[in-house]
Amino acid sequence: MSTEMPRDDFGAAVPVLGLAAAYSTAFDATTSQRIGPFATGVRVVTLRTDGPVYIKFGDSSVVADSSDHFIAGGEILDLALGDGSSVPITHIAVLGATGTGVLNLSERV
Repeated sequence: MSTEMPRDDFGAAVPVLGLAAAYSTAFDATTSQRIGPFATGVRVVTLRTDGPVYIKFGDSSVVADSSDHFIAGGEILDLALGDGSSVPITHIAVLGATGTGVLNLSERV
């Protein structure tokens, strides 16, 4: 028996993921903060930030700086952690671009 995914307005399958662990960290523009480790098997995370940030994925030593990926405040993003075939991504680092705020992260399974 096959499972049919829901479809969007263009007929493309929409992947449906459940929620797992949730994390939250305050950030500022001077010190990189880190969230993790993610649970084994998590390959997608949903991020929401209330202020502009730089983010970087990596291991337990990852640090974000102003040359990393920029996310504007108020956005909600689903991001893949890779396909599991290379070095596992276990943490995310966040640095405020202009001030303080909060980054919320949900593991998706």
